[in-house]
Amino acid sequence: MTACAHCAAIMRIEERVRNSSIGNPGFTLCCQSSQVSLPLLLPSPPYLESLFSSQHFLDKIRIYNSMFSFTSMGGRIDNSVNDGRSAYVFRISGSDHHKIRTLLPPFGFIPKFAQ
Repeated sequence: MTACAHCAAIMRIEERVRNSSIGNPGFTLCCQSSQVSLPLLLPSPPYLESLFSSQHFLDKIRIYNSMFSFTSMGGRIDNSVNDGRSAYVFRISGSDHHKIRTLLPPFGFIPKFAQ
């Protein structure tokens, strides 16, 4: 791993531009050689900051992520971009949507996930 000389993004050496050397790599994936500049992020709200200092939250973060992730999404998947020459690309044509079921469990069943 190495850092971009322009924006300090951490990059893999294999991501360098073709005509740069391993000893002096150049990168364009991050900032286009300093042509793109993003504003600094605003500070997180205090409540969110407090979660990252909570050991309980950190121990359960994968569970929370799974509960609230967009796992039941729908949309028209466009596979025309996948020709086998590179990593799989997931592209949705049109709009995406979330397929959710009832927020209450059926009678006699215990709540699951975010119910």
